Amino acid sequence: MQLLNAKTLLLAAVTLDAVTAHTSFTNFYVDGAPQGDGTCVRMSNDIPKATNPIRPITSQDMACGVNGDKGVARICPANSGSQLTFNFRDWPDGSQPGSLDKSHMGPCSVYMKKVDNSAADNNAAGPGWFKIFEDDYDNSTAQWCTSKIMANDGKLSVNVPTDLAGGYYLVRPELLALHEADKSPPDPQFYVGCAQIFLQSTGSAVPKDTVSIPGYVSMQDPAMTFHIWDAPKQLYFPQFSPATYRSGSSKRDIETRTDQLKQTFGLKPADCIMENDNWCGLTLPSYSDENGYRPQDLLSSPAPQHLIPYTIHHNPEPVYATTFHPSFALQDPASALYVASLRALPIRLLSPFSPSIIASYPLISITTEEYIAPHSVLFSPYDPKTFFAGSLNLIATFDINRNGEEPVARMPTIPSKRSKVVGGVGGIKGIISALGMSPEGVLAAGTFSRWIGLYDGQGRGGSVGAFQLGEEAGTTMEADGTGVTQVLWSNDGRYLCVAERCSDEIGIWDIRGTGKKLASLRGRNAVTNQRMSVDVMSSEVWAGGVDGMVRVWGKLGMNEGTIDPTWEFKAHGGMIPIVILS
Repeated sequence: MQLLNAKTLLLAAVTLDAVTAHTSFTNFYVDGAPQGDGTCVRMSNDIPKATNPIRPITSQDMACGVNGDKGVARICPANSGSQLTFNFRDWPDGSQPGSLDKSHMGPCSVYMKKVDNSAADNNAAGPGWFKIFEDDYDNSTAQWCTSKIMANDGKLSVNVPTDLAGGYYLVRPELLALHEADKSPPDPQFYVGCAQIFLQSTGSAVPKDTVSIPGYVSMQDPAMTFHIWDAPKQLYFPQFSPATYRSGSSKRDIETRTDQLKQTFGLKPADCIMENDNWCGLTLPSYSDENGYRPQDLLSSPAPQHLIPYTIHHNPEPVYATTFHPSFALQDPASALYVASLRALPIRLLSPFSPSIIASYPLISITTEEYIAPHSVLFSPYDPKTFFAGSLNLIATFDINRNGEEPVARMPTIPSKRSKVVGGVGGIKGIISALGMSPEGVLAAGTFSRWIGLYDGQGRGGSVGAFQLGEEAGTTMEADGTGVTQVLWSNDGRYLCVAERCSDEIGIWDIRGTGKKLASLRGRNAVTNQRMSVDVMSSEVWAGGVDGMVRVWGKLGMNEGTIDPTWEFKAHGGMIPIVILS
């Protein structure tokens, strides 16, 4: 046994964990009341790097973190003497538990800065900061401040001094991790962020001892190279920056002004029905309301109208697949949801009423422990809280109510040897690139390797059929595609429509009848690697082409063989990759 190699591997794993497990201030509480995920909090919008420490310590980001010079819409009200709680997370979206790696030991501080408007831009970096709280090493408990935060589920709580003048403030929690401070060169790691508050107070105090951030600390300060691994520990941690302000200490009084008594910026709208991350969702007028949104106006207008997006979600990685809630309606915020699969990240639940993530669901490889990015996702029309995710040789089932949790079920699409022996149906191999549910609860799955699998029990039963495209008698090279991009059922659940990349044809299979291919709908002009969707209405199949044409094939299931479009029309000057009928 090579003990030396095993030890080396263990040390490498510990070192990697210590390097990657960082933290970010994400949630804010006032007097114990949560203000909402990300509400009133300035934080980084660079998701993959959101938990990284601030480097260098002379950076403007030392004030309120990366993107901390940009104000957010909401300002949270607080009272004189209120308890403010700052929640730090290892995963900003809360998709995984944890706040900070146990190796990240060091002191904590909280600073405040009085400003004219907490929601304004470019008011963080610079002078005017004063300290209201500090905690370092506690000899009685042998704990650093960061260790206490870890034991308290990532929360740090402080009280606002009772004599501070009312008005708008930025409040800045600061964690300093010193586990790398003894290295060469030293690497003290600061984790900071800012909350925006309006302090409702009749006080008049403004602290005298203020500092500029950045500038309040330098690498020459002994604290920046403090050796936390010394045994026995040094008795006192060398403080840096100003003394902590306490009510009645060094201050100057200012005359109380009207604008310090009443908040006018960053208020929550009175008609806000759904709030998340400084964003409010409002009730839309009914479609029957004469003053509301009326979809028919788009069709009755004599000229094409310019449409403005209801909301825009900026994603840090490419989106592989999306699926909308079966009851999606803007009039009902509870159902206005969709799921998106992103490369190398957990699956996301999103809403047009919020620019941020509602929930997330990790799909992790059992062998590599890396995130799996599904190439297909589908909400179950039978159980709206359930969605399916297709990836390599796997269909996973998720419950949207289980935020941060892995799938409730995993169904491998390659059958085990035992299932084959006892009469099980052969499986399908490859990336599950398309999913579709029939009205009778049969889940169809297509792969980039041109296989189709059928599963009963509303997608939770066993395999009831599998076949490979291109094996039908009479198939021509022109009909071959390079991978399934869509599987779509007819309204009666008898026929399965299959669309592929780089193929001008749509295959029609009679699943409930003969179980064989019935027809090929040719001429859609879709020879491209891009996904070109189709849709079914009644007995018609509609599809867009790369030439801007929309083509329609009628009498679905009534004709066999190769079928040309029944009619077509020019819809656009460019490609039409998506066709949706309602």
